[in-house]
Amino acid sequence: MTHHDPDGPTIETANEVRQGPKGKPILYVLVIGLGLAALALLYFTSTSVENPPGPGTDSVPATSEPAPAPAAP
Repeated sequence: MTHHDPDGPTIETANEVRQGPKGKPILYVLVIGLGLAALALLYFTSTSVENPPGPGTDSVPATSEPAPAPAAP
């Protein structure tokens, strides 16, 4: 319990001095941080790396149709 003496310093207990501030700003930081962590977890668990492209491969997906034959000169 905080005691305020008008002629002197504010007197606080040891627990009050050690504890940080309470209130909505701290709660906002906690909620936003947890929300961002959850979004990051969802993003990284939903991306697939089962078939990563190898060296020299294009980003165009392969089709079942054969490539056209080159024109004769």
